[in-house]
Amino acid sequence: VLKEKILRFAPRLVCFHGLMAYKAYLQHGEGVKESPKLGLQDRTIGSSRIFVVPNPSPANAAFSLEVIAGWYQQLAALRDSLKRG
Repeated sequence: VLKEKILRFAPRLVCFHGLMAYKAYLQHGEGVKESPKLGLQDRTIGSSRIFVVPNPSPANAAFSLEVIAGWYQQLAALRDSLKRG
């Protein structure tokens, strides 16, 4: 269902919060098992670019607030560059 909605609405950028969420999408939406890394992905969903940030949940204490904020700053920079064309 998620893949269908992304293909239908075709946002420039899709953000997954956490590698587990993106891995679940890959397995169920694409039928592949991969070990992605955080950040911009080589894979797209239709014309939509994919960016993965650390899960900001307090249960995910592996990343400091500063590190998480840095990933969101990278996401914002990518979003802005895609807007400019």
